[in-house]
Amino acid sequence: MGWNIRRSAKPNDRRFTLPDTIDTVKCLTGVKSFTFDAAAEPMSHHASSWCGPLGVIGEDGCIGHDGFSVPWTGDVFCNPPWSQKYDWVEMAWHVWAHEHDFVRRYEQGVATRTITMVLPATVTTRTITMVLPATTDQAWWHQFVEPHRLLPVSDLRVWFLESRTQYGKPEDPTGATQGTPQFGSCILHWSRPTQS
Repeated sequence: MGWNIRRSAKPNDRRFTLPDTIDTVKCLTGVKSFTFDAAAEPMSHHASSWCGPLGVIGEDGCIGHDGFSVPWTGDVFCNPPWSQKYDWVEMAWHVWAHEHDFVRRYEQGVATRTITMVLPATVTTRTITMVLPATTDQAWWHQFVEPHRLLPVSDLRVWFLESRTQYGKPEDPTGATQGTPQFGSCILHWSRPTQS
């Protein structure tokens, strides 16, 4: 869970991803550990560097930014404010396409000499993983997920979690006294397809 300081999140947006869910996410995606949590809180973050309502905290010591204003690097985790799903999934696609589409075009011989010169030496975003409500009837799903999820070769993979996912909140970080949301959850995971 995290914040976009450009737009206020709703109080009910403060949902913490619990350790059991993180274990499931890591098992499904193959990510051993996350290096950056793009939308977190002091009580619930899943990487040493993270952004949240107090700004960026962690290894870089940079305070005062949100997940929309800093680079997403390494293996990124994000459980965004649910009232802002559209914005956060759009941001994930922007980050992913910005790095990986240029690299792919270069590898396929499509890039021009100018693009080749501005390519970074390495791709800094290895994976992006998001935990979101599986609200497949909403615009964010139809614009950013549905066109990609069933393609034979896609950078995006989608998993639907088997039962309703338990989340924590600031007043109950372990989720012990709360019920589950009225809908299921899904995992969106961006990674380079393996070449055969």
